[in-house]
Amino acid sequence: MESDLNNPSTPLPDSQQNASQPQQSASQPRQNASQPRQNASPQQNASQPQQSASQPAAQSNASDDSQTPQQKVLKQVVNWQNLHFYQKSDVLYQLTCAFCRRFLPLCGDRTVDQMVQAARSCKQNIVEGSEDGATSSETEIKLINVARSSNDELREDYLDFIKKQNLPLWAPGHERFTPMQEYTRHHNVLEDYLPYVDKWLPEEFANTCLTLCYQVDAMMNHYLKRLEKQFIEQGGIKERMYAARTGYRKQQDEKMKQLEAENASLKAENASLKAENESLKAGNAALTDDVAKLQARYDNLRERALAAYYRQQEEIKQLKQQPGEQL
Repeated sequence: MESDLNNPSTPLPDSQQNASQPQQSASQPRQNASQPRQNASPQQNASQPQQSASQPAAQSNASDDSQTPQQKVLKQVVNWQNLHFYQKSDVLYQLTCAFCRRFLPLCGDRTVDQMVQAARSCKQNIVEGSEDGATSSETEIKLINVARSSNDELREDYLDFIKKQNLPLWAPGHERFTPMQEYTRHHNVLEDYLPYVDKWLPEEFANTCLTLCYQVDAMMNHYLKRLEKQFIEQGGIKERMYAARTGYRKQQDEKMKQLEAENASLKAENASLKAENESLKAGNAALTDDVAKLQARYDNLRERALAAYYRQQEEIKQLKQQPGEQL
């Protein structure tokens, strides 16, 4: 029976067709040796639309960051495990190890080490670049580009193997090109490829890994453009640190100005209260003077009244004595 790579499926978009390799001479026969059977229950991911590398699941927290008024210094870290080109690069590393074990001499040939190290460098630099992206956009971009370069190196090794072994290159127009593209496009886990690892012919193995290399390269190029746009819009960590610091200082300056305005208002109110107090003191002093004057007048009137009273008593006494004297 034919393998999953021969199942009919829809062709890829033009942008992915352009990433394919040039077709070799049609005079080279296609090897039709035994092909792996299809599993009874393969993990079908084709029904699930593949997310673009520019839309990682870690961006679900981006809306939370916009709610915080304080400028953040550290950038939101992308969950590299959800990046499809990382998943494909991990599959490509495992397949490359199996490919070298089956079709290349393990001793005396540096190609094995070169291919394995290139495949490993690709996925490891994706991890390191994504993690370092929290503090350095420059480091993230550089390491993702290193990963892309390692993937390109691995791609050339597979091309060299196909040319050296005079194997057919599954380019656009080849009957197995579209099924292979669709299968690798929608399958990102190693379990989907394990049933074929020990069954694929060199032609099938090399062209499958080569297709994965082209897809990883296209996705990483798209991801690098996204990082470039993000850097232009948001800047690096120095700019975020400066923005966070200046934002904090601006808040402090505004708060200081507000406190200074409140202090000036309190000082003016205090001065007004002091003036009112002085006015009240002056009024109180005037009232005290008036009270003193009134007290003096009262004492004067009292003395005069008492003096008049005593005179009247004296006069009455004298009047009472006068009739007796007349008798």
